[in-house]
Amino acid sequence: MTAGHVNTYVLGDIVVLSVAFRDPTTGALTDPPGVNVLILLPGVRPALEFVFGVDVEVVNDAVGLYHMNYTTERERNHRYRWEGTGAIGAAMEGSFIVCDSDFF
Repeated sequence: MTAGHVNTYVLGDIVVLSVAFRDPTTGALTDPPGVNVLILLPGVRPALEFVFGVDVEVVNDAVGLYHMNYTTERERNHRYRWEGTGAIGAAMEGSFIVCDSDFF
């Protein structure tokens, strides 16, 4: 994700959230022992949590590469966070905006 740029979607769009986990020493793609995705919806607490290996929404595409398809259901700003646990403890955060559709 490019700093300063936030993608905009309309209600009902599918947002593809993705991440690449790398070994902090070698820079090689690697799978952390655990992978979690948190999505913070506007006005909703706590965040929705998805766990790789438990929730089918979180997909391992190749070594170190993961994605999740999220269907938008609420307007306004959404925040998300990928977390790698264990020896490859890493996090990546981002956001996207959902707008009302003229057709709904």
